[in-house]
Amino acid sequence: ELLSHLFASTELEKSYRVNLNVIDLERSPKVKGLLGILQDWITFRLSTVKRRLNFHLDKINARLHILAGLLVAHLNIDEVITIIRQEDEPKPVLMERFTLSKLQAEAILETKLRHLSRLEEQGLNAERDKLITEQQRLEDILSTDAKLSSFVKAELITDMTLFSDERRTKISTEAAAKSIAMSAKNIVVEPVTVVLSQKNWVRVAKGHDIDGQGLSYKSGDSLRCAVFGRSDYPVVFFTKDGRSYTLYVDQLPSARGQGEPLSKHFALTTGYELADVQMMNKNQRVLVYSSSGYGFHSSLDSFVARGRKGKHVLSLADNAIAMPLIMVAPTASLVAVATSAGRLLVFEFSMLPELSKGKGNKIISIPKESLLNGDESVAAICCFSSGEVLELVSGKRAMIVRDDILANYMGKRAQRGKMLPRGFRKVDSLRIKS
Repeated sequence: ELLSHLFASTELEKSYRVNLNVIDLERSPKVKGLLGILQDWITFRLSTVKRRLNFHLDKINARLHILAGLLVAHLNIDEVITIIRQEDEPKPVLMERFTLSKLQAEAILETKLRHLSRLEEQGLNAERDKLITEQQRLEDILSTDAKLSSFVKAELITDMTLFSDERRTKISTEAAAKSIAMSAKNIVVEPVTVVLSQKNWVRVAKGHDIDGQGLSYKSGDSLRCAVFGRSDYPVVFFTKDGRSYTLYVDQLPSARGQGEPLSKHFALTTGYELADVQMMNKNQRVLVYSSSGYGFHSSLDSFVARGRKGKHVLSLADNAIAMPLIMVAPTASLVAVATSAGRLLVFEFSMLPELSKGKGNKIISIPKESLLNGDESVAAICCFSSGEVLELVSGKRAMIVRDDILANYMGKRAQRGKMLPRGFRKVDSLRIKS
């Protein structure tokens, strides 16, 4: 258990990136994965074997052609010998007399006369039959791609049997390395509050009755947020560039002091900004999305990152930022999304993909030009069940989106949505009405 904890929390266990930059079949450099390299190699192997078989087939066809001429010579041995002895140019005479090709005539003439007289029909026929059998075998292999693939596979299996040796590296399946659970460290599971300041100084206090505003802060600093949870929950810090960082309660200083900067614990990117801070059970479902309208759902466990460098979770388009995480209840069946242009779309939650990281799928359609100019982006998202009532907040006003109104905005994921009524187009939040 201790080794597993060390693998998870230190650099005893590391992953290495490999840049497979290869010259492909078109003789151009490309970066390829193992699958692409294997596919190229199989294509190359099939092509090579096909050329090899065609080469042997051509040799067999040429030899059969010669044998056909030699058999003609054997059957007409006396006349052939007479022509060779009497004619100044025997080749054209042989070609005309016995309907031979130039190659066949040359083969007869290149055979020594004493050998020509001893040619045996049985031996020639035996060689011809053997070559015809091999010719048919090669033609059968080359007749279809499936047969050629089976032949190459059989060759590879034979080579593996003849030339392979015992594997020298051990390949085994091990359980993923995990940090020792809080309960295993004899830490009491109790309610706690994580307090984060505007300048990203963090600390923890016991209980949920903490007045974050009443705590002391450094000069020029103040409360950003107070997150409630339990001492065995991970604290996930999600930045606007789509990265997540994780701390545990036992790593945080007490709220009696002014805390510690996040930069002490993490190798944060330059100019980072926090999008959200969450402290919940790892099994909690969350909706992850960007201001450009792409997203997916996942478990909070996907955000738990080891080490100081954190974990890249959400891939972003140009000018897009990661938005605060949306908690998803087990009963959630609908997703409502509003844009800054005053459009609202509601669709089935099942249309969203479940991923551990990536860009996700398009949630709502926003024109590319509007995204790049900053004229329109996602303003708010809410996940709710069909039995709950959606409330849209715009400034000091709120609109109850009842079933009859909700039906007007129902659609499919990635659609444009419909315009909200005047006075409610500047959406501050979407929430479930209590």
